[in-house]
Amino acid sequence: MIYAPGRGALNLNWGTAWRVMQGVWAVVGPLVGVWVGAYLTGRRQKQEWVADNKKEEYRELVKAITGCLSAYVQVYAVQTLRSGDDERRILGVDANFVEVVRSRLFIGREVRALDVEGRFIKIKQTFREKHIVELFINDTDALLDKISAAASADISSE
Repeated sequence: MIYAPGRGALNLNWGTAWRVMQGVWAVVGPLVGVWVGAYLTGRRQKQEWVADNKKEEYRELVKAITGCLSAYVQVYAVQTLRSGDDERRILGVDANFVEVVRSRLFIGREVRALDVEGRFIKIKQTFREKHIVELFINDTDALLDKISAAASADISSE
C-alpha cells in the first residue's frame, strides 16, 4: 500500500505499477535513446576531426622537409655557383620548415618527442659541410620514416 496525502492509503498492485512505468518509459525512452545516440555520434565525429587534422599536419610537415631536401640538393649539390636568389630560396625553405615544425597544434607533442627540428638541422648542416647527396637523402628518409611511423601509431590510436 502507498500512502497518498489527503486520500489515505492507496491500494496499488504491481500490474498497475508496471503499466505506469511502461507509459513513462514510452515517453522517456526515446529521449534517452536520442541523447545517447547524439553523445556517441558527437564523440566519434570529434575523434575523426582530430585524426583528420593530425593527418593534415603530418602531411604539411613531410612536405616542408621534402621541400628543404629538394632545394638543398639543387642549390648545394647540382649547382657549383650560388646566386643571391639561391641563398634566398634556402632561407625561404628553412623559414618555412621552422614555421611548420613550430606551429603544429595537433601533433606538436609528437614532433617535439622526435626532435624533428633538431635532427633535420643536423642533417642539413652535415650536408652543407660534406656535400654528400646520398647521405643527405638517406638521413632525411630515415627521419621521414620515423615521422611516418609516429603518424601511423598516433592516428591509429584515435
